[in-house]
Amino acid sequence: VRASQQTLQRLQSTPDRPEDLARIPSLSLADLPRQIRRVDTEAAALDGVACRFNNLATDGIVYLDLALDLRGVRDQLLPLVVLYGRALLEMGTTREDYVALGQRIGTHTGGLHAHQLVSPVRAGTEPATWLVVRGKALAGQSEQLAAILGDVLLRGRLDLRERFRQIVLEEKAREEMALIPEGHRIVAARLSARFTAAGRLAEAMGGVSYLFYLRRLLDQIDSAWPQ
Repeated sequence: VRASQQTLQRLQSTPDRPEDLARIPSLSLADLPRQIRRVDTEAAALDGVACRFNNLATDGIVYLDLALDLRGVRDQLLPLVVLYGRALLEMGTTREDYVALGQRIGTHTGGLHAHQLVSPVRAGTEPATWLVVRGKALAGQSEQLAAILGDVLLRGRLDLRERFRQIVLEEKAREEMALIPEGHRIVAARLSARFTAAGRLAEAMGGVSYLFYLRRLLDQIDSAWPQ
């Protein structure tokens, strides 16, 4: 073992020969395209809902994003958006419990997850705010993907207190663990909340305000669940 260690140290500390370094592929600015790549996108409407199809080579995998507009959600309810996205996928439906739903998602898809998107709009006064439910599946499983999305959006169970409480506890622990290693992000979000509407909304759904909300919500779950 000692001999192997010494050999490894010798190899690591020996400078590479110039002729070996010359074999490493490299790029210069002249090799980079000066124009950005534009994706071939088709706009359409499905039952009155705006749709966009991005024609990309995905090796037979369908990527589907459902974007739910949050502009009608009152500010005091915005911290619940993150929990709502998780609850859709982690609390089951009226047809199956959360264990069976998770197994069904794992069997027929490459995964589902929900995330919030908040962004300022150029030359606009209101920010763009969306809850995006994202899924992917093989093309042959696209009908199963659509069926699962339909179930979680239209038949979701949101009345299971203990299951919801567990989700809130996980969110609270995650936010508390991020305070020190991601302190710079939290401070930046707090500062942004003072200057832009998008920053204020994003901070409410992912900053220190969100952590304080989770702590209060845990007490409300225990003492006032029906309300």
